[in-house]
Amino acid sequence: AETGYFQSTCYPRAGALSQAMPWRDFAGRKDAEIAMAMAHRQCRQSRSAWLTPGELFAPHYGAAFAQCATSMHRKRTMAQGIDPGKATLRVVEVGAGRGGLA
Repeated sequence: AETGYFQSTCYPRAGALSQAMPWRDFAGRKDAEIAMAMAHRQCRQSRSAWLTPGELFAPHYGAAFAQCATSMHRKRTMAQGIDPGKATLRVVEVGAGRGGLA
């Protein structure tokens, strides 16, 4: 049997949204706050405990993570005199709950 946080029924589960938040449609901060409150309410009703940033801010959160990781990789390899296009970048685990960044 598999063990660990996400295999156990004892611990609260990460929630999932049925669709991505329509960030571009919000008129401002207040609209976004209302939508996030509704998403959290939906999450609690489905017996999930919380939503990850990867879920709430998809696809933007994943894109920002990827941009940051590749930028740091490029800077570090260039500082070592290595061509970034020939150096391997490995992402092992970013812990986004239900795999929203995968």
